[in-house]
Amino acid sequence: MGQSGAQAFYEPIPRRFPFEYVSISRVRAEGVTSTQVDDARLKRLIRQAGRTINQVTGQWFLPIESTERMSGRGGPAVHHDSLIPILEVGTIQVDRSGDVLSGLGIPDIGGGSLTNIESSNVRIDDRELHLTVFHKRMVGGRWSGRPARWPRGSRNIVVPGTFGWLEERPFSNTGERSRSTTTTAAITSTTTSISVESTDGFRPDDTVIIRSGAAYENFGTHAIINSIVESPASLEIDAPAHLRDSIASGANVITYGRVPFEVEKAAILLVVNNKNAFGSSAAQAASADRIKRERTDNYEYELFPQTTGTEGSSGTSTGVAAADRILKHYVAPPYLGAV
Repeated sequence: MGQSGAQAFYEPIPRRFPFEYVSISRVRAEGVTSTQVDDARLKRLIRQAGRTINQVTGQWFLPIESTERMSGRGGPAVHHDSLIPILEVGTIQVDRSGDVLSGLGIPDIGGGSLTNIESSNVRIDDRELHLTVFHKRMVGGRWSGRPARWPRGSRNIVVPGTFGWLEERPFSNTGERSRSTTTTAAITSTTTSISVESTDGFRPDDTVIIRSGAAYENFGTHAIINSIVESPASLEIDAPAHLRDSIASGANVITYGRVPFEVEKAAILLVVNNKNAFGSSAAQAASADRIKRERTDNYEYELFPQTTGTEGSSGTSTGVAAADRILKHYVAPPYLGAV
């Protein structure tokens, strides 16, 4: 995934991407002991809970770096098909093949079949991207301006960026939406302490994304901060066991906020409920293969029913009533924006 020249590439989020909405230490604090569930199995239960939450809500709750395709509607706003909140965007590309841009005010600063729109020319409004460039024309002897509009098309807007429903917070009185620092040592699958240049602006329970390459590529590596050490500066985390290759020193560490508190609570409820449902190693492996069908473009999953423990989710229920009561408030809302 990424961009090269006048081409844009799109890669869906992998089926088994490790969506972890709660840390091992947080679950342990709820009374789940290592005698009951070891760390490896608990990590699998946490990921299973994340997949279930995504399926029921149609959302995800980590800051995922990816390139998403959106559909222009001929209006000033465009949004993700599943109405995933937008945290940050890079240079957007409008696929001009089959679209007529004349008169829509889309600046033609690219070439070939793509037109580039810099992030400085758009405004993020939660789940929408609004064009802020104006189309000037002469009306009655005076220049008149109106907002440019996204051209109509099916998935014709290529948006590299960071997406996810987080509990955001202001990082300064200037309206910063994120805080970043740089690692001072390599990170491996056994790292539990990220050495960084500064911990300023970071808080315990924040979700961080570790960017080891170009922006908006490889989906990023994620971790939840358990605690912060001021000197020497470090962020204490659960070991990222899913990390295949080490991340060299000098990587960017970015936070936009934390997993919503209620979503974390739902994840804990699901983990505690399921900790006895997949006792054997064979059952654990089966639980990871419960996905029957998927459409990753708008993050839709259909799961096979669980065959042990509580009844499995059907797309509208987790099988845990208390979690369902929480998650109904996090289902993707109906789109009522501008067209």
